[in-house]
Amino acid sequence: MAAVGALGVLSAARMTTLDDEGQDACDAFLKRFESLVAQLQDQVWPQAMREEGEDPTGLTRGMVAEFMDRLGLVPDARAMARVNELRNELAHAYPLEPARQAQRLAEALRHCPLLLDCVARAERYLAERCKGAGEAC
Repeated sequence: MAAVGALGVLSAARMTTLDDEGQDACDAFLKRFESLVAQLQDQVWPQAMREEGEDPTGLTRGMVAEFMDRLGLVPDARAMARVNELRNELAHAYPLEPARQAQRLAEALRHCPLLLDCVARAERYLAERCKGAGEAC
């Protein structure tokens, strides 16, 4: 995140002037962003649901995010819905559309605090669930 932030204002013009190191930083950031979203949605939150006695099978990601919101693991289910949309959009590369690249990078950067908050909430949740559980947790 810091490496991408160090590139300055992300614009179409800036995207066309990135050197290999800058492009690598952008690519690495986007892959990490996508991976973090996927891990939260596909692993952490379904497991939290199972811990709460709920079955996530057949639920949409939006439904899971709403449950996580009620559980306190997500501060804003609607914002997470946008993060999921963004993750899906990031799966498509548009090397010939630098304005689109810049927009998506900037939006992903704006959502990093939300994702990091979700990670911190999951860590707190896990710590609470594991209190007294010993090594079994």
